[in-house]
Amino acid sequence: MIAVGCELLADRDIDLLTVREVAEAAGSSVGSFYNCFGDKEQYFASLIEDMVMRRQAGARMNFAQPFAELPRALATGAITNFREHQGMIRSALRKHLLGAPVWDPISVMSSEFVDEYRRRCSQHLGRPLTPTERKRIAFAFVWLYGMLLQQVMRVNNTHDYDIQDQEFTEHAVQSFLSLLYDAIPLSGTAQG
Repeated sequence: MIAVGCELLADRDIDLLTVREVAEAAGSSVGSFYNCFGDKEQYFASLIEDMVMRRQAGARMNFAQPFAELPRALATGAITNFREHQGMIRSALRKHLLGAPVWDPISVMSSEFVDEYRRRCSQHLGRPLTPTERKRIAFAFVWLYGMLLQQVMRVNNTHDYDIQDQEFTEHAVQSFLSLLYDAIPLSGTAQG
């Protein structure tokens, strides 16, 4: 039922999805759904947990890449995750704004990615990052995630881009790279 939920929530909000719809799509029963998850909120929390685990696995592969390729891989991975889980992310943010803790695992995961990127930068430079460098790196990630959230939430659509467009991906990645390359002096990287 988790895989079915991910598919059904690719672009739909959880509030528009019925338990019966999930059960039927999974070839199961409503009773089985409630036996497995208890209620729709717990089901949604399980979907978020699954999405976070899959994104963390993808990020581990990103972080295994050579340092020069890492920023592009992280940005592309984030864009792909947001693109594939628009409805789930939109639902999680809406619930978060209403006080539900469903966004917490996503926030923790994002912080872990920033911390690991900072660690890799420090390792690459052979020195600790300055407080300013740490903030500027965080800003680049906040910009990327904020811009992706804006697309997923469908707010401020005063532009011709859509998260599904390849041109959107290219410009978002390039802007993220520019912010990171402005954050710290990384000689010997793909920045030029």
